[in-house]
Amino acid sequence: LLELTKLEGSYGMKVEVFDLGALCKEVAEKLSFIAKSKNITIIYNAESLNIEGNRDNILRAVYNILENAIKYSP
Repeated sequence: LLELTKLEGSYGMKVEVFDLGALCKEVAEKLSFIAKSKNITIIYNAESLNIEGNRDNILRAVYNILENAIKYSP
C-alpha cells in the first residue's frame, strides 16, 4: 500500500516497453533459492508479452507477491 500511495503522487514516472514474461521469469529465478529452502517448486510457464509501464515498479510488485506467497505458504 505504501508503494501505491507513492505512485499516486508521482508524476513523470519512467514508462517503457518491456517483456512481462521475462520479468516474471527473472523474479522466479531470484526467489528460487528461498523457495527451495522451504521445499517449494516454482513452475514458470509464460509466453513473451510486451507491455508499457514502469518496469521497476512492476518488478517490485511481482517480487513482493511471489516472495509473500513463498514465505507464508505451509
